[in-house]
Amino acid sequence: MPRPPMPPLLAQYFEWRANGPPQFCHNCIKYADYGTCLKFDMDPPEEFTQQQGICPDWEEDVPF
Repeated sequence: MPRPPMPPLLAQYFEWRANGPPQFCHNCIKYADYGTCLKFDMDPPEEFTQQQGICPDWEEDVPF
């Protein structure tokens, strides 16, 4: 018997996992809760923090 089709939400989840998380300052391990980039010891401009994948030094924040 063939396997039933995958639920759309699960397919979307697997696609997200394959592509990785979006790269923004807010989910970078070097971005402090108070808005400072610890790598460069500065507050990035708001325009910079709103663009995905702009920083080559982005590192994924550990989710726990």
